[in-house]
Amino acid sequence: MHQELKSMLSAYPLTLEWIDGMENLPCGAITVSNIEREIILEGSVASCYLVPFFEFAESELKKGYKGDEQELITKAARDMNLFLMGRPLNLDKPVANVATESRAGELVFGGSSLPISSQGIAAVEICEGKRSQPEDPIYVPELYDGFMWVASDPDLERELDAFCPARNNDEVLNILSRPRFRIGHIIKIKYARNISKIEMRAPTVIDSKGMPLWRKCRNSDNWGQTVAMHNDFIDGVAEAVHSVPCILPVGTTLEMVGFCSENRYVDVEALCNNLWVKTQTHSPV
Repeated sequence: MHQELKSMLSAYPLTLEWIDGMENLPCGAITVSNIEREIILEGSVASCYLVPFFEFAESELKKGYKGDEQELITKAARDMNLFLMGRPLNLDKPVANVATESRAGELVFGGSSLPISSQGIAAVEICEGKRSQPEDPIYVPELYDGFMWVASDPDLERELDAFCPARNNDEVLNILSRPRFRIGHIIKIKYARNISKIEMRAPTVIDSKGMPLWRKCRNSDNWGQTVAMHNDFIDGVAEAVHSVPCILPVGTTLEMVGFCSENRYVDVEALCNNLWVKTQTHSPV
């Protein structure tokens, strides 16, 4: 464990012991590494969300908490509002959210009179050119613990062209390190360029909820990056998070990017040994 992390944990003996024990298992070691990378890459800013997390963890451990690190990180974030505390980012690149057909339909048609059972179908029809693209602003409701992930659309397109040019499978989910997804069409909600009212932030280990498929790193534009399941777990596409509810302005479009042929549940635990090796070879600076 890095000295900086030990120093931050000096006031939280139970949390120090708990995190020290996490390092003995590959998935836990990845989470510890991501916490250390927050401190290295973000400096004093990281204390704004790590210290409250350590305080929360200490109180839960005193009560006898027995869950894993992902559950505790998620619980701390929900109870203490620690999401969306990363660096604000300049909106210097187009972004997109990747969703199931049902979720894309819910976002686009949720405020309309279209039945829920038809919303996903309508979203697919937009992608197929059978319906027009959204003509009005899209109201995104409160979802995902109050925030959503987006990817750099140029980065995503580049990877799709290289690894899935026919757009006929779920390779997009590997590119975005999405371990779970329901069967059906995979749709990209491509944000309009005029989204200045939506503040983008670099993801933190809290936003990741401790997911081992996420590795704390940042690209040359200071955006965050996750791992690349499709490319030997190297650094992936640029990603960011933003708060919801929000309004996506006119110009937001839907586009088909793949199809998930069966319910997808990647065994992340089984990947952790390889993920840990790759994490060790990627410098956080």
